[in-house]
Amino acid sequence: PADVFFLASNNWVDCYSNPQCSTDGISYTDLKKVFNADYIEKNLSAAVPGVTFTTERGKPGLQTYRYLGCAANRAIVNPDPEGLTGAGSSTPYVLAPDPNCVGKKSDKFQEALEYAKSRGDPIVGGVNDATVNTQTFRAFVEDNRAAIAPQPAGQFTLTNVSVVFPGAMTWALPAIVGGIALGTPNNEGWGILNNLNDRFKGTAATDCAKSKPFAPGCNNVPAASGSDGFSYTIEHEASHFLGLLHPHDYQTVEKDASGRWSYYGTAGSHYPDFSMAPTTYLGDFAPYSVLDQDIINRGHTAEYLSRVQDYLADAYTTDGIAGLTSLSALSQKKVAEATRWQSMGSRLFGCGDYLHAERAMRNASLAAAGTFGPVVAPRQLLAGEKVLLAVNPQPVFGPDGQPVAGCRSGASTTPPTLTTMAAVEQVSSKSATSAKVIGLSLPATGMATLPVLLAGALMLTALGVRRRVSS
Repeated sequence: PADVFFLASNNWVDCYSNPQCSTDGISYTDLKKVFNADYIEKNLSAAVPGVTFTTERGKPGLQTYRYLGCAANRAIVNPDPEGLTGAGSSTPYVLAPDPNCVGKKSDKFQEALEYAKSRGDPIVGGVNDATVNTQTFRAFVEDNRAAIAPQPAGQFTLTNVSVVFPGAMTWALPAIVGGIALGTPNNEGWGILNNLNDRFKGTAATDCAKSKPFAPGCNNVPAASGSDGFSYTIEHEASHFLGLLHPHDYQTVEKDASGRWSYYGTAGSHYPDFSMAPTTYLGDFAPYSVLDQDIINRGHTAEYLSRVQDYLADAYTTDGIAGLTSLSALSQKKVAEATRWQSMGSRLFGCGDYLHAERAMRNASLAAAGTFGPVVAPRQLLAGEKVLLAVNPQPVFGPDGQPVAGCRSGASTTPPTLTTMAAVEQVSSKSATSAKVIGLSLPATGMATLPVLLAGALMLTALGVRRRVSS
């Protein structure tokens, strides 16, 4: 979770797919017809309405569209793969000087693509010659973040690079016809890589006046296959970084023989099983529904809870290193304030008010790190801005249409003290003998297992609260 999400969309045309750049190019692609910036910004910002969502269009110096120039050294099919020591058939491409680039400025972005092409497929050992290595390209992006996808403090950057490749070339594997959400070697989310090519591209994006006569879609030449472009694929892949799984993937939680919730895991259903979510494989859906928003809120609440635990552990450790035998006054305040907000977040989570549960747990994480105020009305925040957000619970109704006991709406911008909360819970427990409470659905997140386990723990806490309220 973050207060500011930044999507850096980089849409490139590979020089060697562009007949205006290379004699090997076949069709000229109009990038504005394969990427709709307004569509992306509108729909992705709807997924996380409680945060600031920005894109590269608001960042001077970044370019949404690039038509790449030639590279001094180009990846070509290896004319003698067996002649290279230790290479064999696993090195189908090598780098060789491009005679058509002599006397021209070599484009560093195209150079990165050519090197990645020469390294081949990272999935099954580099044995095919139609793929671009994602690992070497990721290293290039890290070395050139300022020009591609800046990562200032306090901002969650979604790195996206979409390329129109020549022929049938794709990222990672020939089977990738759209895009991939790429991770890091330590299995954390990194960014999004998308591709189109002469085989898989909608003809509406081809400018026949700048293409060769036999380009697909020109002069009655049929297209090999169609595509809607980059926009929907970027929305789909970016959704995983916000916290959404595919509808056919889900998390499981089971009880052991003693009835304790202790088994967690992942599972999948048939691809035809889908919902109207942007992450489905069964169609193009937008914008995000309230169900998608709830899923993201639940996952982010769990992430903030994890931060609370980490920050408070750091406080104990720091005091111990300083030689203290009891918590310092600052650490005691961190614990007290974080616990108040955390209790409020847990209560709201149990009521199904996931947006405000996330805000309360966000405040808990800041308090655990030493930020105790000010408390401001919810608004668009700047990267690195440290303020607490007012939490105004919303009304919650059961299946009978009646308000759920213990889940009243109000203007409670700050949580009560722990003593007051305990008294309120006692009163609620005695006066809610016939309350009907709807069940909680399981959390879902597209990033990692830990947030899901934490969300599961929150749910169990919430269920326990509900049992006490309805008893």
